[in-house]
Amino acid sequence: FASDKSPVLTARLAKGHTAFTVRRGFFVRLRRSKETRLGRVADAPLTFRGAAPHNVENCLAAAALAWSLRLPDRAVSTALRTFGRAPSDNPGRGEIVTLRNRVRLFLDFGHNADGLRALFALARSLLPPGAAIVCVHTQPGDRTAVDLAALAHEIALAAPRTITVWESEEYLRGKKRGEITRALARALARAGVPRSAILAATSE
Repeated sequence: FASDKSPVLTARLAKGHTAFTVRRGFFVRLRRSKETRLGRVADAPLTFRGAAPHNVENCLAAAALAWSLRLPDRAVSTALRTFGRAPSDNPGRGEIVTLRNRVRLFLDFGHNADGLRALFALARSLLPPGAAIVCVHTQPGDRTAVDLAALAHEIALAAPRTITVWESEEYLRGKKRGEITRALARALARAGVPRSAILAATSE
């Protein structure tokens, strides 16, 4: 999203366009000199109190779409404040489960390099000092070698203690059993992940 001082935002507003951004910790809609507050960023579950910039952007995009469809501001504000609070809202996406041994399990499906970069940044921000990341990862069978290399690069940069690769029957997409796991392991090794840190599982 454009910052409050962005030249692009300023130029758009000067032309009479409507813009959505964050001001002083609030999601806002701007039109000329009028500011409409839609909710606090910290109150939106998807943003993890603002620690997930990618979801701040997603919330702004959703608010803009809702406005273009002429949905009332009250409905938008309610959705921003509540969506993502219940696991059933968006299962397996940005979902945190705390296990009995105080390990926190962060569930998401980073299906491209940009997504993984954002997810690892968020995971790091949620970690207590000295804690380590372990990663469990799979991809659909129709990802190219270039795609896998980019994904592996982001995983290597995150430096997880271990990375367990697995594959799903549902996402083989033309690949034979075992091909995805082997391709991921090769890509991770080429990205510099120590082979001793690359594990394999037969199922999720």
